Amino acid sequence: MRSRISRLLCAVTAFSPFALAQFVPAPTDLIKKRGYAGIDVRYKEVPPGICELDPNVKSFSGYADVAENQHLFW
Repeated sequence: MRSRISRLLCAVTAFSPFALAQFVPAPTDLIKKRGYAGIDVRYKEVPPGICELDPNVKSFSGYADVAENQHLFW
């Protein structure tokens, strides 16, 4: 049993840098506005060609801050 736990801890330690590498820093250039029902919305324009292939169509992405630690991505 002890060797099984030891191997598990070793595997978790070995792969933890890969798990942490999946996270990217939070964007700092978001526009913040008060949205519908008093919910703060943070957003920015998505560069052309990422979400929409037509250069005449603008795309936006951001977060609706519904509670102190709850943010809906859109």
